Amino acid sequence: MSSNERENDLKLWRVVVLYEGEVYGKNEFDAHVNIRLGNTIVENATIVPIEQADDEDEEIEDFEDFKERLRQARIEARRQAAIRIVLKQLAYKTKDYSLCFNPPNDLESSLDRLSLEQLETLSIDSLQMNSLDDLKEYLAAI
Repeated sequence: MSSNERENDLKLWRVVVLYEGEVYGKNEFDAHVNIRLGNTIVENATIVPIEQADDEDEEIEDFEDFKERLRQARIEARRQAAIRIVLKQLAYKTKDYSLCFNPPNDLESSLDRLSLEQLETLSIDSLQMNSLDDLKEYLAAI
C-alpha cells in the first residue's frame, strides 16, 4: 500500500473526554494539587471518539454541530456506564467477576444494541437476576 493510499484511508476523529465532577482551588497550593489530580480525572473519565467528516476544518465552525456532538458523546458515556453497572451487579450476584472485565461476546453485543433508556431499565431489573441465563432471557425478550 502506497503512502497516498494510506492517507486516503485515514479518518479524522475528535475525542471527547467526559468527567462528571468539579475541582476547585482556593489558593495556589490547591491549584497545584488539582493539576496533579488531573491525571486521576483522565484515568477515570469516559473517552468517546467521534468521527470527523472529511470536509471539516481543524476548528469546528458550527457551534450548534459541536453541541450536538457533545450531547451524543454524553449519551454514549452514559450508555457505557449503564452497561458497566449491569455487568458489575450481575458479577456481584453470581460471584463471576470476569463479567466485569471480559463479558461473553454475544452478551456484549446484545447490550451494545440497547438504547440508554433500555439500559437504565435493565440496570434496575438486573437487581432481580441471579444468573447469566436470567440476563440472556431478559435480553431475548426485548
